[in-house]
Amino acid sequence: MQEVGATLTLIDGWTINSVLAGQGLTINNGTFTAVMGQLIVFISTNAIKMIAGTTLTLGSATHLLTGTGAVFTGAGTLSASTGTLKITDTSATAILLRVAD
Repeated sequence: MQEVGATLTLIDGWTINSVLAGQGLTINNGTFTAVMGQLIVFISTNAIKMIAGTTLTLGSATHLLTGTGAVFTGAGTLSASTGTLKITDTSATAILLRVAD
């Protein structure tokens, strides 16, 4: 899915299945929000990547990062509110969180 400069809002939970490490949700521009009124919606994916100038709003849900390697790369704005990013991998593979200034 690709929307240039738009605000995309989830209205239900979303699972992105990928067998490749580091692949999952990439936010290239605009705002992606997991807040829909009083609904608690979640994202489950191997990895999240945010490009500079983008925004990810988590709301109050626990969002699952199920991959290995770089599971979160953030150069944009992360608005967590009371939301949580939970890394669920239990293997001995390295987990990386990359945050840019």
